[in-house]
Amino acid sequence: AVCICRAAREMAGCTVLPMDGIDLSPHLRSHRERDNRSMGSASDEGANDFQTMSATFSNSPSALPRSRTILDMISAYTGQPDPAPGQLPSFLQDPFGCRDFARLRDYVPRLVFSFGFYGLCMYLDCMSQAYLQHTMSTYYQTHWKPIFPEKHNVTLWDLGHQCLPRIDLDKHPWMSPDTLAMLGPNYLAIRFFVIPGPMSLRWTIMCRWFTLVGVLFLARGFSILSTVLPNPDHECVPKISHPNNLPAEALAIFLAQDVTCQDVLYSGHTVAITLSALFIAEYSRKSPWLVRSWLGRHRVFSLLSITPMLMVVYVLVGWYVIIASRFHYTADVFIGALLTIFVFKTYHTAIKLVPVRTEITCSIYPFLSWFERDAPDMKLWKQVALRRMKAVQEADAEITRDLIEDAPPQDIIQNGVDKMMSASMHLSASFAVIDAA
Repeated sequence: AVCICRAAREMAGCTVLPMDGIDLSPHLRSHRERDNRSMGSASDEGANDFQTMSATFSNSPSALPRSRTILDMISAYTGQPDPAPGQLPSFLQDPFGCRDFARLRDYVPRLVFSFGFYGLCMYLDCMSQAYLQHTMSTYYQTHWKPIFPEKHNVTLWDLGHQCLPRIDLDKHPWMSPDTLAMLGPNYLAIRFFVIPGPMSLRWTIMCRWFTLVGVLFLARGFSILSTVLPNPDHECVPKISHPNNLPAEALAIFLAQDVTCQDVLYSGHTVAITLSALFIAEYSRKSPWLVRSWLGRHRVFSLLSITPMLMVVYVLVGWYVIIASRFHYTADVFIGALLTIFVFKTYHTAIKLVPVRTEITCSIYPFLSWFERDAPDMKLWKQVALRRMKAVQEADAEITRDLIEDAPPQDIIQNGVDKMMSASMHLSASFAVIDAA
């Protein structure tokens, strides 16, 4: 929505028309300050909120002045139509987000789909692992002629293995890739599912998490079958309980009862580390524990600005340990991380395009419209986007009126008005579509 209105603004008011040697830039510059004042409350709400409210907040949270965005967030998340400053939610009042259970009935179909899709995709990935362990466990040892008689293990050359010193997991068990891969998802579950606070997005995050994990592991199931690489971890010992029953063996792998050693490209541990870090960094500011932390999110050393930095450190350490411990090849980590970031960013971009793409039937947008229908953060995004678009439209209309009053040559006026009308038609159509959605 913001991109649409920015484009309309460029077409309508910020284009220099070099007709008859006359430039409209001076007219536009004379009104730019007024335009910025009109847009200031919309584009810099967070920074202005903190600057004007921090002193008051330090004395009394209940005396906190009104902030349009924070009030919209409270309204969208808690259902309060327009809470007063004294009614701002406190973490101690509802640390477990019990109020969020009122929306559980609306989320049941989406949760059932998410869990079912996650289970199906993970089971198919485990089926691929079981098949590879059954058919490929000795392939390279029997088809690859060893260079030396005593060399029976096949390992591909890897840049990361050559450059990074090997980590001995027997001496440093706390640096195990399994431990690091569980650290992020466990924190995510505790922070957003168990103790989400009063600004809870529990069901929304849960649906998105299990759906994206399912997508990534479904792709992994096909990837490990398409190109089977020799395992770089020669100390990996498979544990197989049902060698002649692939469905039963896949279930045992899914329940973490068995272990395989042939699933290499790409790394599932990298997916768990990267995706959990992306979720934590994204939703720590969308579902804050404290109102004060959200208002100070633009400061360098605020809680919400430090969280993404910590996630970057966590991700880099996780990738390093996976490669340095010879648990995976560098390509496994690189492709897993790249695909995880791509899926995460694509999904969160697509859900913002749903209001203007629902008429495209042969696409993912009708499903996303249903899947994200009750998401509080999407309701908030729609409110803020509409308010900013209207602010831009009002500023452009004011600039147009002032340009006409300044009476530049008639041909320039006509040309500019034509462009303005064309842009306004597109902008009005966007308003209609978003309002209807």
